[in-house]
Amino acid sequence: HGTAASPTTSPSTVMKRQQLFVVDEIGKMELLSKGFVSAVRGLFEAVQSQQQSPLTLRLGLGVVVLATVPVARHGMHPLVEELKRRKDCQLFEVTVENRDLLVSEITSFLMKES
Repeated sequence: HGTAASPTTSPSTVMKRQQLFVVDEIGKMELLSKGFVSAVRGLFEAVQSQQQSPLTLRLGLGVVVLATVPVARHGMHPLVEELKRRKDCQLFEVTVENRDLLVSEITSFLMKES
């Protein structure tokens, strides 16, 4: 079980005017790396503050981050807690029962947001 999912549809097909960053996965081992934690935090901060390249701004492109985060078993890493609390994030719970259906659900969500 986890949270979020990555659509298999091509990002260029899904979102005509958006840049898509996929972070798969923000897991236990990755969270042990201070560099990884700093990079992920920086990515989300850059997206939030709309720090985009001049090319991105000129083309009118937005930025979307699609990331998988763990479900807490014995406490959560501070970065995971931060990401789950963000008001600009949409969480999708991945289970064995729904994982195949999430591809279309997340793709629809991303298309609606673009």
